[in-house]
Amino acid sequence: MYKVQFVNAYTQDILREEEYKEIMLILEMVSSFEQNKDKNEKLNNPSYIFDHQRRTWEAFYLSHVVVEEEKCRIYKLFFKVKMSEIQAIIR
Repeated sequence: MYKVQFVNAYTQDILREEEYKEIMLILEMVSSFEQNKDKNEKLNNPSYIFDHQRRTWEAFYLSHVVVEEEKCRIYKLFFKVKMSEIQAIIR
């Protein structure tokens, strides 16, 4: 099993955690963040993260680490975040 954690780089709070059975989606996501990280910040083009309390965060990807646990590989993706001025309505 694989997990992805979206982490506030400043506070180390986990904004969202998702589990995946296949690694390819995670690798594609990380690759996309890596390829676009400098461009997105220069153009002020944030990603948006929805946490488990359904709040919307503007986020700029910084880096990631991979942590191996007993039966799980955890991808921790670190973001510079701030609460979005516009909150999406998620039901």
